[in-house]
Amino acid sequence: TVSVLYWRSGLTETMASRIIDCSAVDASISDICRVVGDCHVSVGVDQLRTDPTLACRKDLAEVAAKVVGLSTATIDGEVSRDLEFAAFLGLSAVVFNLDAAKACATQPLRDFVRNHDTPQLWFRCELNATGFHTWQRLRESLGARVLSADSDQDAAIGSYCRGGGVAVLGTLSPANDFSVAWSGEHIAALHCDLAHFDSDSLSLEDAAAIANGVVSVPVRGIDELDKALSTPRWVAAGCPARRNFARVAGDAARSAGAVHYLDHAEASAMGNALLPSVNVPQVPLQPLGDHLPSSTYETFERDAPKYALYRQALTDVVKDIASASKVTVYVVGAGRGPLVDAALAAMRGLPPSTPCSIVAVEKNPSAAWFLRARLASDAAWSIAAMSGRLSVVQADMRTLKPHDPTPNEAVVVVSELLGSLGDNELSPECVEGFLSATKLRQQASDGALRLVVVPATSVALVTPVGGSVLPDTLFRWNLLGRVGRGVTPSIAAEFHQMHVINSRSYHALAVGPQTADSIGTAFAELWTFNHDATASSALDIESERFRELVFSVRDDGTFSGFMGGFRSVLSRQTPPLSIIPSDHTPDMYSWFPVFLPLLFPSDETSGSQRWVSTVDVKRNDVVRLEIRRCMNSTQTAIFLTWCATVLRGGEVAFKSLAMNADGQRSIAL
Repeated sequence: TVSVLYWRSGLTETMASRIIDCSAVDASISDICRVVGDCHVSVGVDQLRTDPTLACRKDLAEVAAKVVGLSTATIDGEVSRDLEFAAFLGLSAVVFNLDAAKACATQPLRDFVRNHDTPQLWFRCELNATGFHTWQRLRESLGARVLSADSDQDAAIGSYCRGGGVAVLGTLSPANDFSVAWSGEHIAALHCDLAHFDSDSLSLEDAAAIANGVVSVPVRGIDELDKALSTPRWVAAGCPARRNFARVAGDAARSAGAVHYLDHAEASAMGNALLPSVNVPQVPLQPLGDHLPSSTYETFERDAPKYALYRQALTDVVKDIASASKVTVYVVGAGRGPLVDAALAAMRGLPPSTPCSIVAVEKNPSAAWFLRARLASDAAWSIAAMSGRLSVVQADMRTLKPHDPTPNEAVVVVSELLGSLGDNELSPECVEGFLSATKLRQQASDGALRLVVVPATSVALVTPVGGSVLPDTLFRWNLLGRVGRGVTPSIAAEFHQMHVINSRSYHALAVGPQTADSIGTAFAELWTFNHDATASSALDIESERFRELVFSVRDDGTFSGFMGGFRSVLSRQTPPLSIIPSDHTPDMYSWFPVFLPLLFPSDETSGSQRWVSTVDVKRNDVVRLEIRRCMNSTQTAIFLTWCATVLRGGEVAFKSLAMNADGQRSIAL
């Protein structure tokens, strides 16, 4: 019979997507490997120790790398023995019971991870609130929650734990509610015993049907885990090829063993393309300060939904200004020209008699060369250029000469310099600098022309989040360097940097802000930049901003920082361009969310540099964020600084450091 499913989250890329539990199979590892083929297997460590065929295999390392060992050890000596044996064989992972490990095995586990890179340690537990609390205490006792600049041993332990070397094998059942706090943790695999849901054991025919179908797991709260692990609600069973599933299921059943299966759902084509970026923090691009390579432009140009919205917005704008005596479109930060294409398409909506022109402004010399090459090689561009309707200007948009207005002229300024917060690519400074240099803002105010800016407004939003996956990645970067170049000078350096990250591996803590207006379900507005013709420099386009927000915590969990995003209004008729989950522009991927990490002091009386990157929070705690958008003293860079406080019963429970208070991580103007 087939009674148990395993489902893999993809935590470790080198692991196969299917694991067959053969711990109940009365057979040697050689026979098991012959049956399962390329699949991974899980067997008892004691099974391996008593299997005489292992010593006869010439390919032991290759076989062992596909084995997950199940340990029943409950005392320190047994735990150490199983760990050393697993490391000797080179197993992929060893599974312990979490309660037993926390109760007695902390020291041998610490000793092991201090001296070994493999195998991984998986701890089996229920994914409920009790299991989460035990998991956090285990991580704490292993030193995985502390950043220290004092001890190489602490750093080694932390690096192993924070790299996913210590993870959870989660069990699900209707009797135990899933705790959403697990959404941000290292989960290696999920285990679901179908006996909890079906009165009868599954026959081989049922198993074959499952290979082509799905099994519903009615566990309350499972939707949160679906979002975190980028997986469907349905747990799929079986190999992609039915014959493989039938072979494995049949052989295992004939051996009188239960088949435990692990599988993962197929991602969409775009999902597969983005997989290398999942849970990988990146420093935001600085197109103003850096000259981006062609490959970066090309990647973003493939984002069809974004440019479809821009094209729709420009078409709507052109309809509104069709009565103008002349139309001029400035594409500022033109890159390789996708917005120029959108503007050319929109211009077709003007009356044939209306004079019109498009000016593509680009600072990057190589990108400007590319634009000029398109003038010669792209048919639509060549025709527009020869008729005087399209030109390319290589310049910093903030240095252009004043615009020479024509009576009843309409000027459209379009840009995509948004960044994941809507302003961290310095769109406010760039666009307003352009409007100031060209005198367009003043001319519009004086009534000399009609001004339309796309996007018209952009709002930045944030929400508090928890989980260990994201801060753990930053910890490893501090220790090892982003690409293995060595230890970062400050063990905390990466935590003072705003990152963009393609991730759902976090626990959304907030039910919504208690102050300010809530946009979306749990995101609160930081600030809005308004570029339309009614904007006033004092209120709408001021560079420096301050915001204080207060959130209420909805569930027990951990608190590690803030996720942020933006919503931009391109035109009055066009749907907003958004990366906020509640109204995310479908299939758009140009901007990943922002992560603002935090550090909290630890062991303050010791006098050493020790911090924790997560703190425990409880339901109804209050999280207060203070955040500033600042310009440095020389007026040459913009930076963010932020600080968080956790209040419990009106008293301060935790207060973070002032992150990036010195402005070291800034965006050059």
